[in-house]
Amino acid sequence: MFIILLAGIARAEIYRISPAADSLLRNKCMYAIEGAAKSETSAAPEKDVYYFAQPDNKKRRQSLSSRHGILMNRLVRHSLGFVGVPYRWSGTTSSGFDCSGFVWRMFSNFGIDIPRMADSQFKRGIPVSRSNLEPGDLVFFTTYTYGVSHVGIYIGNNKFVHSSSSRGVMVNDLDESYYAIRYVGARRL
Repeated sequence: MFIILLAGIARAEIYRISPAADSLLRNKCMYAIEGAAKSETSAAPEKDVYYFAQPDNKKRRQSLSSRHGILMNRLVRHSLGFVGVPYRWSGTTSSGFDCSGFVWRMFSNFGIDIPRMADSQFKRGIPVSRSNLEPGDLVFFTTYTYGVSHVGIYIGNNKFVHSSSSRGVMVNDLDESYYAIRYVGARRL
């Protein structure tokens, strides 16, 4: 098995390869052009050299997923350190947060750029079903106005951390009656 750079594919695993291509790949950096192999030094593809390549996306996804999970777990732990900080309308600092300001600041602290307002944050990332939530996912609610008006960070075990207008940064359960009936959806960034 060889690893090769392909046009448009960062990495690929080669599963079958002709004997002619085998010696070329061992000696030169190769890339694929519509089923034919071409070396960086030859002018035209060698027509009888074919191989089958499968993008190595599964390993890449697992690696990215694992790094994302580690980052999100760090973000969750960091966020929990702000429990007790008071609520402040339009607040984005540890002297006081509103809900979207809290989420925005936590993600900003980890170099992740997201919009400032909850309704705009809801438009980012990919939708996640409630049964597939992972730490670091954003959970959204409709509270004081129609549509998305509140956001928190899922921390696991059906709980989320957020800045409540009545009690500041706190942890609640998604099944608490107030939040359960107002739940709109979740996004993974």
